[in-house]
Amino acid sequence: MSKSTISSRFTTTVLKSTEKILRGLLNSMNEPFLVANKKGEVEYINNDAEIFLQSLGVKVDKLTLERLFRLFNFVDNDYFYYWQELWQKKISYFTICQGKCDTYYEVRLSTMQTKPLPLVVLVRLRDVTESMIEHLDNRRVSDFNAQVLETVPDSIIVLDKDGNIILANKEYYKSIEYSSTDVIGTNLFKTDLFLAHHTLHGRFKKLLHDGTPVQIEKISYPSKLAHKNFYLAIKAVPLRSKVGDVIGALSIARDITELEEAYLKLEELNRNLEAVIAERTNALKRTNEELARAIRVKDDFMSDASHELRTPLTIIRGNIELAIRSLKGQMPEELHTIMAEVNRMTAILRDITFLVREPQVEQRLEPAKFSLDETIQGMLMGLKILAQQKNVYLFSELKYGDVIEADESKVEKLIYNLVVNAIKYNRRSGWVKVNTYANNGHAKIVVEDSGIGISEDKLPHIFNRFYRVDRARSRQQGGSGLGLAIAKTVVDLHGGKIEVFSEENKGTRFVITLPRKQGNTKSEQKSLV
Repeated sequence: MSKSTISSRFTTTVLKSTEKILRGLLNSMNEPFLVANKKGEVEYINNDAEIFLQSLGVKVDKLTLERLFRLFNFVDNDYFYYWQELWQKKISYFTICQGKCDTYYEVRLSTMQTKPLPLVVLVRLRDVTESMIEHLDNRRVSDFNAQVLETVPDSIIVLDKDGNIILANKEYYKSIEYSSTDVIGTNLFKTDLFLAHHTLHGRFKKLLHDGTPVQIEKISYPSKLAHKNFYLAIKAVPLRSKVGDVIGALSIARDITELEEAYLKLEELNRNLEAVIAERTNALKRTNEELARAIRVKDDFMSDASHELRTPLTIIRGNIELAIRSLKGQMPEELHTIMAEVNRMTAILRDITFLVREPQVEQRLEPAKFSLDETIQGMLMGLKILAQQKNVYLFSELKYGDVIEADESKVEKLIYNLVVNAIKYNRRSGWVKVNTYANNGHAKIVVEDSGIGISEDKLPHIFNRFYRVDRARSRQQGGSGLGLAIAKTVVDLHGGKIEVFSEENKGTRFVITLPRKQGNTKSEQKSLV
């Protein structure tokens, strides 16, 4: 036997022996293993790989790695990428999944050569479903958190135990005007904001030491680019380990610059407004003082004029009365007209004198207890003749039945003016009714008529001095335009209230409310409203 024959037989024996050892080693593994040649053709599979391929319905005959992996979905890249990577690095890792990715396998391709055996590709398949699903879930959560972190309009950073920045969102870069390469790893305590604010420095030190939260409503910091101060509201909380130790912190800062600037502008506007209001108030005060002086001058003039006119009117009246007596009752119509005008002028002067007096309220009133019903009844008796002359029916329902404490003469003047107006401005065969009754401790007086009424647009002005609803008719009736002004003045002096309800051509109703007693006029008046 030649040496070459012996060598060939020895080599064959060694190959078989090595291949047997390799097969035994692969079969002892608890994971699927395949062996392929350089072309990717599968030459051997172990027992686990055989079971795995049978579960997929794959025939082992003439099986190639490319055909095998086309049955799966590649998580990243594709088969050709990893096959080329294998020959560059002698090893390649990738992940595949089956069906709808309910099952994941990690694939390891590696080249192996055990001389005298030829170079082979060893393929290991390992079920990594549980770890892969956990990894994908973590990645989804991480992606979601990153998305939230980037969309939050506040500046967010995460610190480690020493105050180094380990995570920051894009708003933080904007707020401190850093580039993305400047922040991560930077110690927060060495930033401009913390160097400028020692209180902030101390509070964050305490946060990282014992977990005391930080909340700051407003803090300013200078902008390098905008050349102005910006304002932040900061809140920071500790991050703890599972056993409760502080391992870092999460800090959130909100830019409140626009809010603060708006607040400062508002404060400035308020200051300006206060100055304008003060200026307008002073101007109004001066105007009121000037108006008060003008009113006093006017009232003094009216008072003096009425006083000066009263003397010649008295002389005229006396001369007319002498003339009447000398004529023994045969008075010409001219004297009747002159006497009527003198009487009208005297009444006007009396009303003017009443309205322009300026003493204090206590001096103007002479309160005394009297029967309201009896006073009104006596006054109405004196007006019966006037009512008959105007063909107006005058009647009353006086049910107050008690005394009041007031200035009797002024209250009588009040009712007199209202009733006389109701008679004068009534229609023929009309009526005037006067009622009194008690209501919540007050005296109510109602004067109602069936007269011509007052239009709605004129009602707000009827208590003004010298105001006449119908000037021509008032002149004809001898009215001065002061009767209702006097009535309102009397009511106000007593701390009462006067209301008017009227409709044109349907009559008018005055309702007067007077307090039962004087002496606490302000409190009584509040209860009337």
